[in-house]
Amino acid sequence: MPLLTNIAQSEEPFNKEFFKNLTILYVEDDKVINSKLRNIFESLFFKVICCFNGVEALNNFKNSLDINNKIDIIISDITMPKMDGIELLQ
Repeated sequence: MPLLTNIAQSEEPFNKEFFKNLTILYVEDDKVINSKLRNIFESLFFKVICCFNGVEALNNFKNSLDINNKIDIIISDITMPKMDGIELLQ
């Protein structure tokens, strides 16, 4: 069962403010899917960094460490050009 469905069905109130403090790195090579989910994520999270392949995502992640701007969550497609999602997360 998806996480958001579990949260919505739980008896405890869903704390949307918690998500408003998080920065996510979202990686998806399909431009249409990337755009649609970016819009959804931007309504939920403090900051959304979107990338179209694993190499771009890894560079963004490394840059975030250099400037002390932590990424809290990485959401990645698996099959992508240049570097797949599994390799990225390793």
